[in-house]
Amino acid sequence: MLDYRYQTFLTLAEVMNYTQTAKKLHITQPAVTQHIQYLQNELNTELLHYENRQLTLTKKGKQLQKDLLLLQKEIRQIQKKLAKK
Repeated sequence: MLDYRYQTFLTLAEVMNYTQTAKKLHITQPAVTQHIQYLQNELNTELLHYENRQLTLTKKGKQLQKDLLLLQKEIRQIQKKLAKK
């Protein structure tokens, strides 16, 4: 399973709205903000850019989204393999 903060990032990258992400994940909007800030500090990079009321992924944010989606797919495949035995 992915860390819950990465899951928050993936949801935000899909929805592109902090409030809607919070509702979808059943957490508060400040929690979403804290998760993203934590990741940006941990990775030492900006993942999202907010300008003129428009939220966009940075180049590194897009790369992280792509890598996490691949990782999520691999995790599901591993879980299926283990469940069969």
